[in-house]
Formats: sequence, structure tokens, C-alpha cells
Amino acid sequence: MNSTRVEKNKLTAKGISSFLLGFDLPLKGRVLSVYKRSLNLVFGKEEVLVSVVPDSTGKLPNAILYRNPKRLGIDFNLFDIKQNMKAVLDIDSLSIQEAGTKINFDKATVYSYKNRNQPKLDSWENIYSRSYLCKNRIRRERLESSGLLPLINHSHAIVSGRLIPATELDRRCQKAWVCLAEIFLGLKGQDIEQTKKGLTGLVGLGIGLTPSGDDVLLGLISLLKSVPVQLWIVDRFSRLIGDMARERTNRISAAYLIHASRGEVSERVGKFVMAILSGPNNALFDELMNMLHYGHTSGIEIVFGVLLGVDWLCYSKLGIENRTSYQEIAL
Repeated sequence: MNSTRVEKNKLTAKGISSFLLGFDLPLKGRVLSVYKRSLNLVFGKEEVLVSVVPDSTGKLPNAILYRNPKRLGIDFNLFDIKQNMKAVLDIDSLSIQEAGTKINFDKATVYSYKNRNQPKLDSWENIYSRSYLCKNRIRRERLESSGLLPLINHSHAIVSGRLIPATELDRRCQKAWVCLAEIFLGLKGQDIEQTKKGLTGLVGLGIGLTPSGDDVLLGLISLLKSVPVQLWIVDRFSRLIGDMARERTNRISAAYLIHASRGEVSERVGKFVMAILSGPNNALFDELMNMLHYGHTSGIEIVFGVLLGVDWLCYSKLGIENRTSYQEIAL
């Protein structure tokens, strides 16, 4: 394959994640999957996932954000890129020679969205109040009730570990409820085996690029890793999610969960978590709407996971175990 063909489909990257700089470049890999606007590739012996997405997607761990000069959107299906084609990741470019595709990022902005500093937390009463406002806004939006969205009306029962008959829920939601209840009972009792039992059923639950159970867990761990929770089990819980993701879900979803377990989240998720924890409310609703329009059901399920984390922390810190509703402290 001569080098001139690599210039056939040439793009310029706007940004690259700083996590890429930790690789021993150049790396050889392969194309994992091809979508209309994005590519997923894996590199090295451990097959580390690298995503190529438009800059409008927002920052992601291990990602290359490309700039489309025509501003019309790019259809990678027209680039002759096929699954398992060889790819080379170098210090200044990504090349898929068989498809004649090269993405230059020698002048791209280097970014990191790892939350290295803990945010300045608002009071737990105000944090819960914002969570409560989010739930009301979601109900008013009348979103499609596929996935695990119906569980948002039962979050108080879930974090308190109660199982209430809910005949209107489908089997997937019922299974997720049982698994989440096990997880929160394990977290409350600092019982890692009970927590692991819940995770076993939740990781990989659902269909799609990122299964519903994984999306909820991503939101939950993103919230827990952003607050100074002094519980050893939260650290064990996050590491357990990363370990189980490698075995129980698809490669793309596993990569997101592994990064989240280290406190490395996408820009979109990180901004929503910060808005919940620190406010103000006008920023909160902007970030909420950004999440609700992310993916088919992924955005709302990540939001649900974040709100579950808020419920559980309020449940733990405010000592309101016997209240029938958190609404009392939100008003």
C-alpha cells in the first residue's frame, strides 16, 4: 500500500485526550467497529479502546475529536473502513492505510477530563433538592420509557434496599431493581460480597452499544468518585466495577466503565455531576438537557445512575432512613 493512498480520506483532529500520551507510541491495532459519525479502534496487547468522534460529541477518555471542514457531518461508512483493518496510532496521526484514511492531530488541543480536584460541595439538602428538581423535569419531558427509565419513580425504595411489587415494570427493570437493591444494601453494610452479587446481574444488562445496566453504573460511580466519601467500600466498589466490566459486557461499554471507575469521565457527564453537586440551577437544567439528548437511552440512564448516587448519599448522610419520601427535605 503506497503512502499516497493514505491521503485519500484526510481529516484534522481538533482535540486528543491526554490519556493517549501515556501510550508507548507508535501503537499497532485494528478497527473494532465503524459507525456513520464515529470509529472505535483497539491498540496494543491489552487492546485499549480509542474512539474517533466529532468534536460536537464532547470530550471522552481516550478519544480523538475530529474537525470536519465541510461542517456537514462525515459518514465513515463511505470511507471503505472495515472491521479488523489494521491501524497505526503515532504521536501526530492515526492511519488506516487499507482504507486510505489518515487523521492528523499534531496541532490538536490536548485535554484531560479527569476530575483531579474534588468539587466544592453544596449542602446535602441543596444537592438533594437539585436531584429532586431533575426528576420532576424528566417526568415533564415525557421521554420514551424504554430501558430502565421507569425505575426513576422508585429510586427511594431502591437505595433503601426495599423490594416493592411493581407489576407495571418489565422483566429487565425488575431484574435491575433487585440488582441495584443488592448493591445498595452491600454498600450500606460494607459487605463487598453482597455488592458483588448485585453487580453480577447488572453489568451487561440490556442491549445496544452500552447496555442499560452499564449506563446506570457509569452514572452512579461518576457521582461517587466526585465526592469525598470516606468509605473503603466505595473504592472497592469502583475497582470491582472495572474488573467485572472486562468480563461481563462488550468492549466499548467496558472501556467507559473502567475509565469511570478511575474517576475519568466524559465532559458531558462530568459537567452534569458538577452541576448537581455545586449548582447553580440554571446550569443544572442546561446540563440535564444535554444529557437527556445523548444517545437513545444512554443519557437518561446515566442521569438515573447519578441521581441514585445522590439519593444513596443523602439517605446515608442525613439519617432519613424511616421517611417515606425525600421530598420533605427538598421543600
